[in-house]
Amino acid sequence: MRSSLSFKFLLLAFLIFSCLGAASLGAHEVLYPAPGNHALARDYSKFSNGDEGDFDDRHKTYFVALSYLNGNDLLGMSRDPKKAAEYFAKAWDEGVVDAGYTLGLLYLKGSGVDEDVDKGKWFLEDSASKGLLKSQQILADAYRGKALEGVFQPDPQEAIRWLRAAAESGSQQACVDLAAMYKDGHNVEKNKEKAFEWLRKAEDSIYQDGFSHLQMAAYYEKGIGTDKSLVQAYKYYDLSGSAGIKDKQRIAKEMTQEQIDEALRQSKEWQKEHDVQIGGGSIRQTN
Repeated sequence: MRSSLSFKFLLLAFLIFSCLGAASLGAHEVLYPAPGNHALARDYSKFSNGDEGDFDDRHKTYFVALSYLNGNDLLGMSRDPKKAAEYFAKAWDEGVVDAGYTLGLLYLKGSGVDEDVDKGKWFLEDSASKGLLKSQQILADAYRGKALEGVFQPDPQEAIRWLRAAAESGSQQACVDLAAMYKDGHNVEKNKEKAFEWLRKAEDSIYQDGFSHLQMAAYYEKGIGTDKSLVQAYKYYDLSGSAGIKDKQRIAKEMTQEQIDEALRQSKEWQKEHDVQIGGGSIRQTN
């Protein structure tokens, strides 16, 4: 009988622990995933003007932290790094993953808190592992020697790790950077097929911040990591607007009129699908 009760007690304890663990994991959330922070600027402006109805306590804590970090004249709050750090820490404890990025930088710089490099790195890496694109990007740059110099030692494998994480989070620039690394064999084994795959992924990334149609056109024209296709090259040069005119004129000499017409048809279809209009809608044949 006692054995049965002990088993039931252990099972109950396990279930409670599991539920608490799941709740804790579920509490963590990236409030503003987009790197441009347009949504953050909009919401922070509403909060600063006294419109708090749409925001929960976590948002408010985060906004107060931002107000102390930069100062907020509308709310009569002066810049106070120490209070900013306190509220960012509170926001982090409430599950706001976004706060990890700023806490990481505050600890690295010793602003509002005692300088603690290890703690600063931890906040950046933990928020990055929880999906915060800003932290993923700065870690990728830091390990490539392009940010936070003197704090992070260059580490190609860590750089690639965080670039891939940023790419999976929707960063177009991270995809483009990975494509360039595989194309040139920079810190990775040269692989033109992977370079092309990452560039293709960049085209459909959530956050459009680094893709160039000219790059894709060149890959198709030269057959880099994919079959050579002048139709596809012409399409992407056309999608480049005025920047691609000379290249269209150049490769048109090697194409039939049917091929050019097909390239233009695909270009129009792409624009329709992506709800954009290149060159004011004027797409001309060049031969």
